[in-house]
Amino acid sequence: PHTAVRECANMGVISGAGNGLGGISGVNFGAIVLCANKVAFGTSQQNYVGGVVGVNACAAANTAVGVSGSYYQGVADSSYSTATVAGGSYVGGVAGINLTNAVLSWSFSYTGNTAYDPAAGVAASGDNVGGVVGENQGTVELGAVGPTSGTMTVSGANNVGGVAGHNTSAAVLGAYYYYAVIQGDSQVRSTVRVSGTSVVGGVIGRNEGSITPVVGNSYLRNYASVDAAGSYAGGIVGLQKGGTVSYTKNYGRVHAADSYAGGIVSRVEAASVVAQSVDFGNVVADNGIAGGIAASNAGTVMQCAVGQAGNTVSISAKADYMG
Repeated sequence: PHTAVRECANMGVISGAGNGLGGISGVNFGAIVLCANKVAFGTSQQNYVGGVVGVNACAAANTAVGVSGSYYQGVADSSYSTATVAGGSYVGGVAGINLTNAVLSWSFSYTGNTAYDPAAGVAASGDNVGGVVGENQGTVELGAVGPTSGTMTVSGANNVGGVAGHNTSAAVLGAYYYYAVIQGDSQVRSTVRVSGTSVVGGVIGRNEGSITPVVGNSYLRNYASVDAAGSYAGGIVGLQKGGTVSYTKNYGRVHAADSYAGGIVSRVEAASVVAQSVDFGNVVADNGIAGGIAASNAGTVMQCAVGQAGNTVSISAKADYMG
């Protein structure tokens, strides 16, 4: 039967030539609770690498595991990594990939402040790279990402995010979720630096699911800087392809060396919604289009704002392509 791992820490050596590496578990079908990884590992040739778990999976939603059925399958709860995780594609500070029905609950990566807590970060050579999870097909209940001091870097090629590289539209079984969801009245801190080649976001790189508040009208905030060496950089989402982004605020600087830089989303594609969001960060597109909310919109943008009284926001782009 699937079991729970609780209150453990890894300070040893992790090595392996294949895919699916994790600081606590390579693949999780049970529950990982209050666990920590404190060693750096992974190489640029390995995929599905996570600071806590490589592949977080769930065979049966809402199925109890562990002592007295205290936990559920496919849950990584209040677990974290304080060390740099390296890999190719599908690389995350907590999980490489979070599969359908699986949950990452208040789990995070950050920079430690003691000799036993080396600098955290995610360094990948490929796609789908996130500060928490490389690709999310399930649910992420988000806390804070990044250290209170020092710097945490999240870097990859395409689909790179401070929380998730790719948030899919796969179904989540539950009373009220029917898409991939990232939840939280939470933040990506200003100590985080998110960078990639293309499709880079302070929270999500490529989003096909939804960002929604846990309770009421709480906001998810991004303070991290976002830098795309190519195109599609967004303060919250690099590229929105369906789904909804709501109740978000961006305070970080957004930069695309080529085109499409947006304070909230770089490009809003058809059947996508951006709502109740505010940008306070400066936006720069060196060779193309920039916008305070979105550089390009083919979907729906409503009840959004740029700046506020006493706050100046700079939007800089190639002539004739600013909004």
